[in-house]
Parts: sequence; structure tokens; C-alpha cells
Amino acid sequence: MCQRKTTFITQQIVIDVIIWCLVCVPVLALFIHGTPFKLGFRCDDTSIQYPYHPDSVSVPVLLAVGIGVPLVTMVFTELCRTLNKSNSGRRASNMWCAVKGFGFFLFGTMVAKVFTETLKFSAGRLRPHFIDICRPDFSKINCSLGYITEYECTNTEVSDKLMRDSRLSFPSGHASFAFFSAVFVVLYLHHRMSVNFSHLLRPTLQAAVMLLAIWSGVTRVTDNKHFTSDVVGGAVLGSVLAWITFYKVTLPNLKSTSTDNRDISTYAANSELEPSTPSPLLRKDHSVNNIILIRDPILKDKTMV
Repeated sequence: MCQRKTTFITQQIVIDVIIWCLVCVPVLALFIHGTPFKLGFRCDDTSIQYPYHPDSVSVPVLLAVGIGVPLVTMVFTELCRTLNKSNSGRRASNMWCAVKGFGFFLFGTMVAKVFTETLKFSAGRLRPHFIDICRPDFSKINCSLGYITEYECTNTEVSDKLMRDSRLSFPSGHASFAFFSAVFVVLYLHHRMSVNFSHLLRPTLQAAVMLLAIWSGVTRVTDNKHFTSDVVGGAVLGSVLAWITFYKVTLPNLKSTSTDNRDISTYAANSELEPSTPSPLLRKDHSVNNIILIRDPILKDKTMV
């Protein structure tokens, strides 16, 4: 029975990894071959003429915090639940919940990435620093036409990747990932963290991760990388996908894991007990309300004396 269950779990893991890899394919395709929709601009549009600044929150830092914090949080949460358990089977179940929860989290982040990049390339919105990166030759542009669609970027000091990235403003990828991570952690803590030594630990952790997400979104505006609407759109997208991923995928599977393990641990505990005497062989108690029913007439006479 245990071997069959182990084989089934292994098959599940292999299939889920394959599905996760398939979800990654659209993202890789957009990064390698994607071309943003080409929008025009107006010469007097000052909203896209801000100077270029490096990221306050770089992509490696965003990934390290956005993935590391949920991982540490889930492990810590399940360890707290383990401290309240004495059954070794339930301890194993709690840690397995952390592994499954993190797996679902990684799946959700990739789904959010697919949504974000698809919207980015479809919208092609110009970033606030677009003119600084592109440096179009205004001597060849007739600004009296109003909306300019035919232009050529002359900046040769930047890479093609950065040039393409200057037309991927909406929605904010930083905000989408940061809020997905934060909302997922908040929901995980709400449903899984169980501590007796503090009433403020859980809300403090929840507020901390939300603050990190909000701060990451604010830096995208102050760094001239996004408009406020880009950050709001990314935050809403990440939050909605985190809610769906947690309540529709993660939580039901975590509950089923706990139920399955409880059944197994109960069976294991009962199997260690000695066989009980079959019920037909048990002697019935004939005493009712402390009145003893004696069927032997000799003993009955002795008791009446």
C-alpha cells in the first residue's frame, strides 16, 4: 500500500513539473522572439520624456526576496504547527504541506508572468523614459502632424533588449510579481499559521510582506520606469491571480493532504494495539441501576437471608 502511494506521488510530481515547464514556454518565446506593439507618441508629450534611472529594486533582488520570503514563511509556518503536534505522522504531513504550498506558489508565479508579459507585448505602452532611451531624430519628424507613428530611434549606446523594454510599460512586472508573492503569503499565514505564544506575530508578518510589495511598486514610479496606472494594474493582476491560485488550487490540496495523513496515522496507531475481543464473546452486564439480577436460586436464597 505504501509503495503504491509512493509511486502515485512520484507520478504526480513528474507530471506537475512537466506542466510547469510547459507554462514557461510562452514566457521564453516572448523573451526571445517577442516584438511589442508599436505605439506612436506626440512631440509635446512630456510624460515620456523623463530621464532614465537604474532600478532601485533590481530583478535579482526582486526574485530573491519574492521567492525566498514565501519559502521561509511556509517552512516557518509548518514548523509552528509541528510544535503543537505530538504525532510523527502529522509532523511529516505539515512539512509536506510546505513543499506542496511552495510548488503551487511557483506555478502561480509563472502563470502571473505569462499574463503580465502577454499584456506587456500586446499593449506596447511607452515607458516614462522612452525618449531618453530611443532618442528619435526630431529633425526628420513633422511634429505638426500631432500623433507620430513613423520614427527611428538613434540611440546606439543602449542594447536592443533595453530598447525593446522601453515599450513594455503596462502592466508593471515588478508590481505583478511582488503583489502575487505578498498576497499569497498573507493568505497562507491566515489559513495555516497556528501559534499560541503571540497574537501579533501573524498580522505583523502579513503587514511586513505587503509593505515590501507596496514599496517595490512605488520605486517603479520614482525610477521613471512606470506610470502609476502601470503599477496599479500590475498590483491588481498579481493580487487576483494570487487569490485564485491559493483558494482554488493550493488550499484544497493542503486540506486533502492533512486528511489523508490523518487517516494513515490513525490506521498506524490502531494497528499497534492488541486485537480486541470480539463483541459476541463479551459478557453482558446485567446490572441496571445498581440492581444485580441473580439467576441461581441457591445464591438468591442466601442473599435474602
